[in-house]
Order: sequence, then structure tokens, then C-alpha cells
Amino acid sequence: MFQYDALVKLWETYSLEPSPRLKSSLVQIYVELFRFLKTVVRIFTRENNSNRHKLLVAAKLGWRPFDARFQEFRDHLLIHRDIIEKEILLVTVDKTLKLGATVTGSLLLNGEDKRLLREAVARMEECCKASGDRHKDEAFSRALDWLSATDFDLEFEIASQKRTPNTARWLFETGRFHEWVSTQSTRPPRRPGQFDDNVLWVHGNPGCCKTILAYSSIEELKTRGAVSYFFFRLDEKGKNGAFDAYRALLSQNLSPQKNNANLLDKFLFIMHEPTGGRQVSSRKRLLELLEICLSLRKSTAPYIVLDGIDECQQNKSDIRIYLDNEFPKLKRKFSQDTNLTKLVNHLVKGADGMFLWAFLMIAYLNGASSLTPSQRVGIILNITFPERLEDMYQRIMTRIRSRYEDDRKFTRFIITWLLYSRVALTTNAMKDSVAIWSVEAFELLNQAYQKDEARGFRFIHQSVKEFILASSGNNPLYTTPIDAHYTIFRVCLEYIMTRFPDRSLSGRVGEDACPNEVIDKLPLSQYAARNWMSHLCNVKMSKSKNKSHTECLSTEHWSHLLALLLGFLSENAILKT
Repeated sequence: MFQYDALVKLWETYSLEPSPRLKSSLVQIYVELFRFLKTVVRIFTRENNSNRHKLLVAAKLGWRPFDARFQEFRDHLLIHRDIIEKEILLVTVDKTLKLGATVTGSLLLNGEDKRLLREAVARMEECCKASGDRHKDEAFSRALDWLSATDFDLEFEIASQKRTPNTARWLFETGRFHEWVSTQSTRPPRRPGQFDDNVLWVHGNPGCCKTILAYSSIEELKTRGAVSYFFFRLDEKGKNGAFDAYRALLSQNLSPQKNNANLLDKFLFIMHEPTGGRQVSSRKRLLELLEICLSLRKSTAPYIVLDGIDECQQNKSDIRIYLDNEFPKLKRKFSQDTNLTKLVNHLVKGADGMFLWAFLMIAYLNGASSLTPSQRVGIILNITFPERLEDMYQRIMTRIRSRYEDDRKFTRFIITWLLYSRVALTTNAMKDSVAIWSVEAFELLNQAYQKDEARGFRFIHQSVKEFILASSGNNPLYTTPIDAHYTIFRVCLEYIMTRFPDRSLSGRVGEDACPNEVIDKLPLSQYAARNWMSHLCNVKMSKSKNKSHTECLSTEHWSHLLALLLGFLSENAILKT
């Protein structure tokens, strides 16, 4: 039995306070007792608190004997008993020393006695410290076992082997990166689900080495503070869920703080709280623990690097939050008696964990101005099974087919640039290209984009490009590669001939033009001057009989191409510019 009475008498006699080590031990004893009682109750009762049948109880006890079931509990109590016994001895010896120092004449210790007593006290303190360290180590091991994080560092090692030295430095030299690392904003996001100033989002198409960039970012940020990371992998169990990431991040942040008794106590408390039979804690509890771990690392700024977030599957709750935030903006698109919650449930099922699908559906419902409220409701209620992105793209494609011919031509022109341009055009450069092609379309685009966005136009996801190219046969947006390169070539050359001045680009004879000033005045000039010949080379001029009409330039376009080239070569002033 624990010698609590002896401890209480010592505290009362000498007006002492229990040590932090003993307080922690007492807390753990109560945790173990409650855990023991909960286990016993589960043997005799069901989840609804009704009694189990006697035969079921006997079978359950027979399957796993009492000794085996509660061996761990008994082992833990033995550890705490050892702590209490050593605490009693330490208090007794410590008080003896203090009394010996104050009593004069009645008890005089010689030098050898004092040395022996000091050695005894030192041994006791060492034993208590060792016992406390053993308790911390055990708590740390149990916390790691409970987290059961997958081999998250394997992807890091693979990326390190693939990276070429001195690559990916461009990211760390950008102004946006320097602005981000110097940000210490404590403001919450402007609305739930939205990135705040503390988040740097680097995105790109598949195959553009984002994983290598993530690895390089981890190495760079290690020089600035504590870094934890996770690499999502869609096709690998244990690496494709939000809980997998939480456990890996917690494991990385717990290890450097394994000697923090307060943190370990919080882990043990959450580990043993009622979970309704689940093996792991709730998302809320895991996030609370992660926030606590990060807040304790105050000496250095904590960073978290996540790779492949789009490959995370367990995000239906986040999609619901996103839809709940967006649907109030669509109220006018539905009748007043519409059950918006029911519609959100259908869309969550249709999204099946894909944020892009949910985003496109909201844009589709908001942008399709010709749809009636009942048609919008019908579209959503018809979604009874999880959909693919291709289903969403097909829905958008069907909508485009119903538009006017001019609208389809305008959309096809934009997509031609997205598919076949050498580099992504800025917003202003795209406006310039549209102005050469159609004045009416330019006015429409100018209304849609009022800001100058340096990032410009690009597909929202690589799968959009794959869908357009794969469905070329019945796709109103598809243009053959030959016609596409011809269209871009024609726009570039006409732009040079009509927009370039007949004198020096600087406006001053003998003085070189400033590139930034030229791009401000003529946004498409750089692309047109550098790439018109490249697009011309991709236009197949052969008209042999064994080629179909989709594999060579039409006679009309061929004539126009020659006329453009002759006109361009005859403009001496432009050639000199």
C-alpha cells in the first residue's frame, strides 16, 4: 500500500510542501485508477450502460485473464510506490540535516559522519532523479506509441537523394519568401478556411518537382527555426489522411521536449480521456496538443512544411465548412424555401474529398446566369454518388456548348493560349492578345479583370488540360495543334506590326529602351518578339494528300500566313526596332 499517511504526517510535522515530482506521481496514480475502473466497468457493462450477460462476461475474462489484462496497471503502481518511498526517505534525511545544523551542543557530527550523511542524501537525490527520469521516459514512450506515426521521414530521405545540389534556390531569393519568413502575424484568418499572412502556398502542375522544393524549404527553414513536416501520398495508407499528418507533426514536436513533465502530463491526460471506444483522440484534441507543442518552442520560430495537400483524403469536414461559408452568398440563386443544408449534404457527397470539385461547383452555380433556381436545385439533387473531376469538367463543357458562338470562340481563344503558349501570359499580356484578335472580346475581358496580376492566366489544375486534350473529338474548346500555333503566330506578328513604334522603343534615337518600361507600355511585346518564329516552326506547311485536314494548315490560313510574313519583311522600320 502507498504510505500516504506517513507523508502527510511529515508534511504536517515539518510544515513542508509536496515536491513537483510527487505531485506529478499523484496525478498519474489517479489517471491509472480511473483507467483501471473504466476497464473493469467495460467488462461488465455495454456501451449503453446496460449489464452484459454472465456468459459474455465469463467468456471475456476467459479470453484475456485478469493478470494479463491489468499487468501494466500493476507495473505502473509499483513505479509510483517506489517514488513515494524514496520521497519519504528524502524528506526524512533532509529534515535530519537541517535539525543537525540547528542543534548545538546536543549532537555534534564529526567530519566523517557529515561526509557519510551528505553522500547518503546525494544518493537519495540521485535515486529520486533517476526514478523521475524513468517516469518521464515511460510517459514519452507511451505517448509515441499512442501517436503511432508512420515513417514520415522516409519521403524526406527519398527527396534528399533526388535533389541536385544548389537547385531550388530561386524560391528563397524571392521577395514573397522574405516577406513571409519575416511575418509574425497573430491575426486570425479573415474567415474560416482562408489562408492568413503566416501561410506561404507554393503550387504547380504535377511533375514540376514540388516535393524537391518542399525538401529544400525544410533544409532552408532549419537554419531559421524548428521545422516539422509531412509528405502526403494519395496511394499510401498512413500517408494520405489528415490524422496521419497530425500524428507525424506531434511526434516531431514532442521529441525535443521529452523532458517537459507538464507537456507529458497533458499527453497522458488526453490519452486516457473517454473516446467512445476509439483508439485515437479526436481531431480537436490532436490540434490542441499540436498548438501546445508549438507554443512551448518560443526560442525559435516553429515552421510546418506540408507537401501534396491535394492528396489528403480526410477533408470532408473542411469541404463542408467551405460550402457552408459559400452558400449564403448564393441565396439569391435559390428560392426562399430551399433547404440549403440538404443541398450542402449532396455536394459534400459529390466532392468526395476533392476541394477542386467543390470550388468549381460553387463557381458553376454562381456563374451560370441562365439557370433558374429550380434548375440549380435539380442539378445538385441529382448528385447522389461521389463524382470525378471529369464529371465536373463535362458539366462545364455542356454549359459552354449552350452559349453563343462568339462566347465559344472567345473561350477557345483563351484556352488555345493556355495549351500552347511557351510561358504563361500575364493578365495585361492576355488582354493585348485578345485586343489584336477581337475588340469586343477585349472589352469583355477588360471588364472581368481590372487588376494587373503578374501571375496571369493558367489552368486551375493539370487535369483540366488533360481533359481538354483527351476529349478533342466532341470538345467545342479544342483546337488542333497546327491551328493553335498558327493563331498564336498570327497574333504575335500582327501585334509587332501594329503596336511596335516605327522608331526606337525608347522613343529616343541611339538610346536603349528600358525592358520594364517597354513591358508596361506593350505587355505582349516580350512574348511576341521572342516566340513568334517558334510558333511558325510548329505550323506544318505540307499539304500532301496522305494527311488529313486536321494535320495541315488550311488553304485560307496558308494564304494569310504568307501575306503576314511578306508584310512583316517589307516593314524596314519594324525590323530595325
